[in-house]
Amino acid sequence: MKKIIFSLLSIAVIVIIAITSCQKTDEVINSNLKKMSFESYEKYGKIHNDFLSYFKNEFVINPDITKLSEGIDYITQFYINFAMGLDLSADEKNTLIKSLEDYKRFLYTPDLYNELFVSEESKGLYFESITQAHNLGIIDDFEFNSMNLIGQKAKDNHDGLISYEELKNIILQIKNEWIAQGYSIESDKGNALAITLAISLASIEWWEENPDAYGDNQKNTKALPVWVGADIAGAAVGATQSAIISYTTTGEVNWESVGLSAVGGAIVGSTGIIGKAGKWISNLFK
Repeated sequence: MKKIIFSLLSIAVIVIIAITSCQKTDEVINSNLKKMSFESYEKYGKIHNDFLSYFKNEFVINPDITKLSEGIDYITQFYINFAMGLDLSADEKNTLIKSLEDYKRFLYTPDLYNELFVSEESKGLYFESITQAHNLGIIDDFEFNSMNLIGQKAKDNHDGLISYEELKNIILQIKNEWIAQGYSIESDKGNALAITLAISLASIEWWEENPDAYGDNQKNTKALPVWVGADIAGAAVGATQSAIISYTTTGEVNWESVGLSAVGGAIVGSTGIIGKAGKWISNLFK
């Protein structure tokens, strides 16, 4: 009987040790899961700002162009030439260039605003895109709610309902909330929002450092154009639309391509409000 009891006790000890070991192993694995770093997405914001700086400093209006479509193509080609010289792979350059071409219509800011937010048949392309991405499972509930808020506040900023500072603070708050989510690098979620936030914050920084880019009346002030949200909206639409196409055609999302597509959407979205381009394009529309 003593031998039986001893054997049972030995077995119990072994089971407890095994369970404890498994738990510790799981804890080690969980603790070793690497989290997404927001800094890893900031490269997209840098590319965006490099484009805007190059345009501001180097773009020259062609006085021979008299049609809006020709003006838009002229600016797009200017950007394509710059993209070709970037330190990117051939595939990355092609992705960026395709995005610049796909969203070149956003160069005319009134059309950008109408298409993204004031569609008569729906709530606009911005909200359609994030809703579709959410329905497909490309973005999670947190991303959907955050991007929905960003879009609404960007629209409110354009309509004069909230200030630029309020919009900026909302973006910063959402960034902190994204970090608090602790997304794992193994997860397929969190990317779309991080890309949008990184480009948005880079855009805000660029406009703060280049207030004169909006036009002569802004040269001596830190005031920003009310439609700085054009960058933000363009980035979000570029990201979600690219992710949707990638997912529906291949069954998965290439997030590197999505990031570059978001850059293209944001670039053309903001170029239309840079002083010399905005005035030129508006005059060609008349």
